[in-house]
Amino acid sequence: MITTTEMKNLLDTLLHGYGISEFSLDWITGSQGTDENSITATYQALQNLGLSNEKIASQAHLLGMNPDTTERNYKALQNLGLSNEKIASQAYLLGMNPDTIERNYKALQNLGLSNEKIASRAELLGMILIP
Repeated sequence: MITTTEMKNLLDTLLHGYGISEFSLDWITGSQGTDENSITATYQALQNLGLSNEKIASQAHLLGMNPDTTERNYKALQNLGLSNEKIASQAYLLGMNPDTIERNYKALQNLGLSNEKIASRAELLGMILIP
């Protein structure tokens, strides 16, 4: 397990000066299975998806996730028609349960929204929708 000090040093190195909140730092440190290798791998996966250091710092909880989960969620969002830019701008969706996103997508379709409209308003996929 990585200490908070080690985590802060690692994130300072990875994010090149973009700081994260103490809450996020504690959350990542406390995430099960989080170590230097998993954080670095998740950081690389997020960078490969087009997220800037600033965006990663603002969505630091994603660094506590398994990089395979992040990749799976990314592919699910792409399959729904979201562009890379839209996914990067709504990066918190990468941390959501893909079943919830799919359920919200179907609920929005049932309300009459087109696939293009849903993709352009991706933040709706992260809301709590009552079917």
